[in-house]
Amino acid sequence: MLGERVDFRFIVRSVLEEFDLGNHLIGETVAHHEAGLRDRIRFLGLVPPQTIGRFLNGFDIVLHASQWEGLPRAVVQGLLTEVPAVSFDNDGAPEVVIHEQTGLLVPVGDTQRLAEAVVRLAADPNLRRRMGQEGRRRCLRDFDWRQMVAQIESLYQRFDLVCRGLSPVCSLRPNYNRVA
Repeated sequence: MLGERVDFRFIVRSVLEEFDLGNHLIGETVAHHEAGLRDRIRFLGLVPPQTIGRFLNGFDIVLHASQWEGLPRAVVQGLLTEVPAVSFDNDGAPEVVIHEQTGLLVPVGDTQRLAEAVVRLAADPNLRRRMGQEGRRRCLRDFDWRQMVAQIESLYQRFDLVCRGLSPVCSLRPNYNRVA
């Protein structure tokens, strides 16, 4: 895919301009048709969760241009298949995309820098490979469901101690026994 010279900056900017306020792709862009990429770039829309892995195996880069989202699961799934990510630096993205380690982060809304980051990764297969491998290593360590469940249970246990007044934070506990 990356063997031919393509102006990815133009393509990425054009694709981003096709998003509506709900962050849903309206349709294929004129730019990707004019650039001769109709057979090489497909806009799939929403796909069933069980098929995501099959698609990610063919990716070179995960482009995550969401302007608001908690933990971007699509990025985690991409990194698990050793595909590095380019993302806006917002919400939960920096938890997954560690800048210059598992991918590249750019300021929210800066489509020029987003496109430049895609071009940088597209031009450097060794960087993509290194970031993808580090991304997989980190995701297996940090986002394993067993570890996440243990962390949530620990948080609930600490919260329970606070609520029962067994913690130094008990002064923050409301008095539910008082008569109004």
